[in-house]
Amino acid sequence: PIPDVSVQAVGADGESLLLINDNDDRAAMYTLNLHDGAISEPQFTDDNADVDDLITGVDRRLEAVVYSGFIPSYEFTDATLSELFQRVVGSFPKSSVHYVSSTKNNKLIIVRVSGNDAPGTYYLFDSDNVKLTTLASRYSVPAIAEIKAFKYNARDGLKIPALITMPPGAKGKKNLPLIALPHGGPEAYDQIGFDWMAQYFALKGYIVLQPNFRGSKGFGYDFRDAGRGRWGREMQDDVSDGVGVLVKAGYVDPKRVCIIGGSYGGYSALAGGAFSPELYRCVISVNGVSDLPLMLKNKKSRYGNDHWVINYWHEVIGDSNAEIDKLRDISPINFASQFQAPVLLIHGKDDLIVPFRQSAHMYEALKKAGKSVELATLKGEDHWLSTSATRLEMLKAIDRFLDTHNPADAVVNKKIIGVTNTAAP
Repeated sequence: PIPDVSVQAVGADGESLLLINDNDDRAAMYTLNLHDGAISEPQFTDDNADVDDLITGVDRRLEAVVYSGFIPSYEFTDATLSELFQRVVGSFPKSSVHYVSSTKNNKLIIVRVSGNDAPGTYYLFDSDNVKLTTLASRYSVPAIAEIKAFKYNARDGLKIPALITMPPGAKGKKNLPLIALPHGGPEAYDQIGFDWMAQYFALKGYIVLQPNFRGSKGFGYDFRDAGRGRWGREMQDDVSDGVGVLVKAGYVDPKRVCIIGGSYGGYSALAGGAFSPELYRCVISVNGVSDLPLMLKNKKSRYGNDHWVINYWHEVIGDSNAEIDKLRDISPINFASQFQAPVLLIHGKDDLIVPFRQSAHMYEALKKAGKSVELATLKGEDHWLSTSATRLEMLKAIDRFLDTHNPADAVVNKKIIGVTNTAAP
């Protein structure tokens, strides 16, 4: 069976474990007694957010509970630390403020700020002198494009939470080019923060849409579960409907929309090209899935038929034994002939999560169908594009592809891909 309990930390008394588990529609924190195995009532819960994470000290004891949302919120076990942290949060109203650590007496606190106010900058807060000092930043950037959260209605009425990043100088302009950027996972979610890919595209002159389609976590279990078994269908419709909303509002030129994504987002990009080809002028898939039966076959080879991981993917995508026709019907590789837009496939050669063959086979299928397709192989790279050099290589490939097939009106900073990363991205 799929594990439904996530063990996170040791209780303050040393005689219990702290767990994240469901509480009706929301994830909550519980304790498990190490003597008799009894699980408590929810200790931390919120009707409007999931318990996203637990922050623990070096002794694995609980310091804070982190709740999901476009901007995360914290509940600290120490009232003084909570008050001081909120003072810091007040200084950055348009960004996500992440607690990192503090001294035992709470005199010094380190936070990371990511979003409209900073590109992942670490600050030291001196509570005695009420002073913030910059320590370091993940990126050195020429500008930060504005990030906003909003919701739109999918075609069946479900409200889809999303982010939009606007290029500098776009206020009042209409019919701009768009990048639809669905996230990976798919049980993850995008929140306000400095997303290096979204910012890169915005600074080139594109509006960037990041839809938290059904199946995303962070918005309750009902919303998450609404995506299970709906790959290539309602989950994909949610992305398409977000594009439609921006087109109808006049922000986006319907003839200049590109879809780009990594991992599940790469699948979504290929599904967009296959199942709604009229929407997209170009398609870019990074480490994306193209063949779902092959993906599940690889998972079984790695884990065995009776592993919970296989049960999980059968629930999320479909049963590779009982629903093989369904899986084929939502695999973009089987619909290469339906693509209209040119396709760029980018894949890490050493990807162990989504094997390189997923892109290699898709490339061959599109070539055989007479479609415009390129394959960029990132040698020695993993699923997460962990090295700065490889990310730069990827962005250069995307840059050339976009300028050829869906150019923006004006590049805000032509040298943006030469910007120095001051820490590992």
